[in-house]
Amino acid sequence: MELRRYSVWFVRAIALPVASGLVAGMFPSSAIALFSINEYEDCVGDLMEIGIDAAEATNACGAAFDPDDVSDCVTEIGDDIDISAATILAACVRVRRPEEMAECVTDVNKDLDGALPLPALEYCTRTLLPERFADCVTGIQGEVDLPPLAIMDACNDTDYRATELFLPGVALPAEAPAEIPADDLAPAR
Repeated sequence: MELRRYSVWFVRAIALPVASGLVAGMFPSSAIALFSINEYEDCVGDLMEIGIDAAEATNACGAAFDPDDVSDCVTEIGDDIDISAATILAACVRVRRPEEMAECVTDVNKDLDGALPLPALEYCTRTLLPERFADCVTGIQGEVDLPPLAIMDACNDTDYRATELFLPGVALPAEAPAEIPADDLAPAR
């Protein structure tokens, strides 16, 4: 009788939860596989819907690390700005963070009242930190009366040295780069 009581306890306390956990652990992955939308299919469909031809859409989505980010980038910019979808797609596939770049473009363009959509796209594509760039442009634009391109140039200044990036306040002496005499550039024999 005592053995039966322990076996019932074992089944109820250990065996059933372990078995159900194994079955449940297998179920969600198969359910996800059955019911999730293929993100590549979704990306190609979204891009073709806004006028990108099938070959371009296939290449862009196939090469993307996260195809949903690329299609979201193109549609977000295309919804707010009057630029060709092909131009927007070219910008979205060139950046590491397409969604941040799209937000940058829409924020900068909105702040400039839609006056310079193509430069906004180009500058936001060039910067490594699109959100910070957009904050810079929108913040300065509200405080000073400068041409928008001058503000974008100031915010996208990439002439930094490592100490300026990582150690503010520590500046290297300004030195001209050393020039190598042309005679020293002769090919090795």
